Amino acid sequence: MKRGTLLLGASQTVGTYVMPHLIGQFWQAYPQVSVQLLVQSTRRIARKLASGELDLAIVGGEVPAELQSSIAVVPYACDEYVLVTAMSAPEGVWIQPPEKVRPVLQLSDLTQLRFITLDAQSSTRQTIDRSLQQYQINPHHFSVQIELSSIDAIKTAVGAGLGVAFLSITAVGLDLERHTLKRLPVEGLDVKRTLWLIYNPERYQSRVAQLFRDGLLQASGWLTSPHPYLEKICVQTPEE
Repeated sequence: MKRGTLLLGASQTVGTYVMPHLIGQFWQAYPQVSVQLLVQSTRRIARKLASGELDLAIVGGEVPAELQSSIAVVPYACDEYVLVTAMSAPEGVWIQPPEKVRPVLQLSDLTQLRFITLDAQSSTRQTIDRSLQQYQINPHHFSVQIELSSIDAIKTAVGAGLGVAFLSITAVGLDLERHTLKRLPVEGLDVKRTLWLIYNPERYQSRVAQLFRDGLLQASGWLTSPHPYLEKICVQTPEE
């Protein structure tokens, strides 16, 4: 029976909504392994890896250019961002409520909605903004009503009818299934990002770290159920 300590890192959304799913499965196979999970920004996690403080991590942001030569960066999965609102879809989420809300929004409708977002410096916010710009959408034209520091706070504010938000499907998948939040489909809009498995190839890898990494990369062994809301590969966006 394998023993040891697994030192993991993750960016905010991944650490909250993806890593617990993976760690739970790993424990089913190796219950004697101790796990320490550090959840910080992609930049901070990458620095911890480069300095040898972590075994591996999964992040959603871009690894800083100055660290890419010392860190192995491998595509792990594809995360989708969806536009969500309260189930009641109150008129308050609109700056100027239309006479009739279409079941599928147009790209032009986005500038008429009240948005709730993370702060502009977060890697998640920057990823969403870059994706929207590929569709010739300027997110700076959006009406940002509230900036919050956590995904859960955004979900609560959206559920209270204060606005709409682009959130990872890993964060809202259960809410959509339970009908506590509602998805607002937007015609022609497909916002996705790659989640990256990163590790320091120069750092000694314990046997438990190797087992965890191999399971993720091969989707086999201890990993019996990949995350239900993640896709394996991101389909290229229109301008890639």
